[in-house]
Amino acid sequence: VSFKGEIVIGSTGPLTGGAASYGTSVKNGAQIAVDEINAAGGVNGYKLVYYFEDDEATGDKAKAAYDKLMDKGMQIFLGAVTSGASISLNDAIKEDGILQLTPSASQLEAVSVNDNAFRICFTDPIQGQAMAEYAYNTLKYTKAALLFNQDDSYSTGVKDAFKAKFKELGGKISVETSFTDDAKDFNAQLTQIASSDAEVIFMPIYNDKVAQIALAADAKGVKLPMLGSDGWDGVLGKYLKTDAEKKLVEGAIFL
Repeated sequence: VSFKGEIVIGSTGPLTGGAASYGTSVKNGAQIAVDEINAAGGVNGYKLVYYFEDDEATGDKAKAAYDKLMDKGMQIFLGAVTSGASISLNDAIKEDGILQLTPSASQLEAVSVNDNAFRICFTDPIQGQAMAEYAYNTLKYTKAALLFNQDDSYSTGVKDAFKAKFKELGGKISVETSFTDDAKDFNAQLTQIASSDAEVIFMPIYNDKVAQIALAADAKGVKLPMLGSDGWDGVLGKYLKTDAEKKLVEGAIFL
């Protein structure tokens, strides 16, 4: 195929660190689409060129990754993958006037501040509300425990929306407990939950922590059903590998 020019698309997202599975998924998915489109003749005769830079899901790394993409001639920004990284780029995106289309940054502020920014996925408030309605109306739970990452704006945002909607529907938050980014031990939180009257645990967190908590809950004999948000995606295979480990989240539901 001979092309009359190129359209340069760039993404930033985590390829290393705890959230690497999300960045890898976006990178691979976008590359498949770019390859298919180019094989079919491109876009109006223009070839798509795709670059992806690792931002480790952090703001400062995202800025450096974004600048690197701009140096490569990026015309369309397909990112960032995570909310915190995306928010850190709001000013640069506005200043550069570049079209931003994030596949997965779900926090409200990730794109809502710029006219040239759009998202494909749902928002955190919608996630939290939908899971509260599902827990209360469909699964018939009336008492919930909340377990979230206090250092993560995604986690706290989904938690806040779930809590407000669940209470509005008539549900009770039996216990609300949190952990920090570097947490390795969840015994205190699980003890608190186990001694409450909660019927279910809602955990709007990323997949690495889901696995750690599932293993800790099993060791502690906490058998409450678990509900989660889209951050759970990828927990099987990457973090829970054996049949015995996978059984720990059997019956769990995430959005």
